[in-house]
Amino acid sequence: MRKFFYLIWFVYSIALLYPDLERYTYYNEIFSLLGLLLSLHFFTKKYKALTKVELVYFIFLIFGFFLIMVSYTSMIKTGMYLSLRTMPIFYNSFCFILGYYLYQYCFNERFYHLTVKFSKPLLLLSLIMPWRLTPQVFAMLYLKSYKAVFFYLTIFILVNGGSTSITAILFVGAIYLYKSTHIAKKLMSIRWLYLFILLFFLLLYFSGDIYEYFLDIGYEDYFGLDVNLTWRYMFWVYLFQEVIINNPFMGIGFGTPLFLLDIAPDFLTSDDGSRNTEYTLGTHNSLVYLISRMGGVGLFIVLILHVLIYSKAFKAIKKNRSNKITEIEMLTLSSLMFLNSAIFNVVLETPLYGGLYWVTLGLLYSSLKARGHY
Repeated sequence: MRKFFYLIWFVYSIALLYPDLERYTYYNEIFSLLGLLLSLHFFTKKYKALTKVELVYFIFLIFGFFLIMVSYTSMIKTGMYLSLRTMPIFYNSFCFILGYYLYQYCFNERFYHLTVKFSKPLLLLSLIMPWRLTPQVFAMLYLKSYKAVFFYLTIFILVNGGSTSITAILFVGAIYLYKSTHIAKKLMSIRWLYLFILLFFLLLYFSGDIYEYFLDIGYEDYFGLDVNLTWRYMFWVYLFQEVIINNPFMGIGFGTPLFLLDIAPDFLTSDDGSRNTEYTLGTHNSLVYLISRMGGVGLFIVLILHVLIYSKAFKAIKKNRSNKITEIEMLTLSSLMFLNSAIFNVVLETPLYGGLYWVTLGLLYSSLKARGHY
């Protein structure tokens, strides 16, 4: 069994360096299936002694299966393939338990020291790989100090560029300040996270007039500073006004198009529908996609799950006074690299990244639990 999980760790690591591997091997679907089987094993054995995290995760799985049943008619009409293309936002989450077991079998001293020997050439390789979202996650697994982390991310920005790389270094800087200064500890409390998400959706709600103005003038003049950011923001506003407001609690479910190509605004996509864009296009913000598909209920459950995990992780980080990165800190930084990407990119809702994200979160939770934080 241990050798089997060593193989999973190898695939996980390579996939972080080259996530496009999923298109040829379908590792995400294999990971998700393994996660589902492990979840059945886990909950049937430990249902009497679940932690709050495990209970919330179990509730999310039950809610997801409930949405599948509610969406059954739409899924039959749409067909299995396109319906599955709308469901990674849910079935990727099975990988959380896979990450939980992966930690137990792979994070022993002998195996980890063996992987560290190969980390330096792979870290150099990660700087030139054609992927901007996951090499940072891989790097956090092997860098042992904040000095090394900042140096790596700086080189990554110089080589690859990209706004995601810049926000990644800001995330790391925030964690470093959190453990180093008293003021930052107060600013980075859970209440600020709730407030940020609330303000974000209120902004989308009150941006209707800006959206109409954008449809009139396009990307020029008022919106001419950053086309990519403008496209993302207007897409989020469109979905909030047309989809989320009309389905605030349960979302639109699975097997249904995210938007109707015939009546969607021209800026959204120039695709003629041959690639089924209304079923496959991501929102470039996983929170917006999650609440669109699984409603406020799904978003709330996932938010609580993350709060329960990160609150314990931050408390553990606060106790570490040195610049040396502990195991919990390392896995927290890895998970945060993914979370940073999920704000402006397609992450939780895609097979390329979603399963890897949940594996990383499962690794963090398993590490916290192994050290008595639950």
